[in-house]
Amino acid sequence: MTKVHQRPNMATPSEASSFVDEFDRLEQGREERLRVLDAEFKAKKRAIQKDVDDDQKTILEDAKNQGVNKGVTRMLPPRRSPPAASRLNWTLGMRTGKASSRPSFPRPQTASGLSSPLIQPRISK
Repeated sequence: MTKVHQRPNMATPSEASSFVDEFDRLEQGREERLRVLDAEFKAKKRAIQKDVDDDQKTILEDAKNQGVNKGVTRMLPPRRSPPAASRLNWTLGMRTGKASSRPSFPRPQTASGLSSPLIQPRISK
């Protein structure tokens, strides 16, 4: 028969259950704190949305009084991140001939002096 050796520092079942209970208590506390934080966030979000909605309603009413259609007022330009906007400005500058802040790099020249190796003069045989 095999003899089971119990280590001298093994916890009793009641001690082990106290650790499990403490761990569970901490987990429930975390969940409750996150629930409260989520509720506060949602309340602040609703308040911000209500403020903006009220401001937009006022603007729409003023536009209507001036004879501007709601559809025209609500039509928003697409949101662009700063890099996209700067690319757009650079592109518009190129179309209008205005100087741009983007550096221009010279195109590589081939032996024939053309800027692309794909465009080569035909040599007839």
